[in-house]
Amino acid sequence: MSKTQAATYVPAGLALAVLLLGAHPAGADCSIAIPNVGGAAVIARPTAPVGQSFVACADGLITHIALYVGISTQASVRLGLEAGTDLLAPAFTQLGTIPTGATRILFHPGFPVTGGMLYSLSLAPISGVLYMGQIEGTTYPDGSLITVEGDVSVLQSTDLPFSVAISDAPVPARIATWGEVKFIYR
Repeated sequence: MSKTQAATYVPAGLALAVLLLGAHPAGADCSIAIPNVGGAAVIARPTAPVGQSFVACADGLITHIALYVGISTQASVRLGLEAGTDLLAPAFTQLGTIPTGATRILFHPGFPVTGGMLYSLSLAPISGVLYMGQIEGTTYPDGSLITVEGDVSVLQSTDLPFSVAISDAPVPARIATWGEVKFIYR
C-alpha cells in the first residue's frame, strides 16, 4: 500500500546537515547517524532515485531524517521509505521542495519500523537531477548507498551521510466518562 503525504522541510546550515550526531532528539528511542565528511556526489534522477539502506535500531516510528542535498536542477523531490532495498517500490512517500544545502526532513505521522530489520530511504527529483553527498568506503557497516541501474536497485560499497531517528509509537487515547474514570481508581 503506497501512502503519499506532503513533507515539511526545515533548512539548516551546512554545519548542521546531519542534525542527529550522537544525541537523540527529544522523545527518540534511538538514532543512526553518519556525519558528512566530504567526498564525491551521487546523482539522482526521476527514474533513478538514490538511497541508503539501514537497520532499524528499535521498534517504533521514524520521526526524523537528515540528509545532505547538493545542487539540484529541480528542487521538488519524492522521498521514499521502504522495507528492504527496492527503491522503485517505496511503501511510504512524501513530496516536497528541498532548498540547496543541508536539510532536515520531518515525517508526520511517521513510518513504522521493527528493530533489527533492514529498511531504506530514497530521494528522487520530480524532474531534472539532484546531487547528494557520498562517503567513500563503508562508514556504516549495517547498510550502504543504493543506486538504480536499469530496473534494479544495486547496493554500492559507499554510504550517504544521513541520520534517522526512531521514536516510540504514540499510545492511543481512550475516551472515558467521568464515572468510568472514578471506577478505575476506586
